[in-house]
Order: sequence, then C-alpha cells, then structure tokens
Amino acid sequence: MTSTDRVRYLTTVVGSFHGRVVAARLGAEGILVHLKGVDDGLYPAQGAVEIYVHAAQLDLAREI
Repeated sequence: MTSTDRVRYLTTVVGSFHGRVVAARLGAEGILVHLKGVDDGLYPAQGAVEIYVHAAQLDLAREI
C-alpha cells in the first residue's frame, strides 16, 4: 500500500444527509470519499459522520 492508497481524515459533519451532501460535492470534483458513521435507518440519528479522502486528494478536498 502506497501513501496515495491511504485515507486521511477531512472533517466531521452532523447527520447522514450532510455527510452525503459533502460526499456528493467532493465526488463531483473527482474526489473519492469514505463516510464513517452514516445511519440510513427509518429515522436516522443525527450523529457525527466523519469524512475521509485519499491522501493524494486531501489538499484539494480541503480547498473545496
């Protein structure tokens, strides 16, 4: 595994909806996103969702 294959922490948002909005925005720019803490149940909890991106794309993701 090279350093470009590793994921790095970008930010934390509240709720699955906000996590998916950020993921969609980054994805539109070609940035691969990993969400941790997403709850898609009938009544999703508004807990913390951590957003991770590949190390090589971290600087660009921070700018966006």
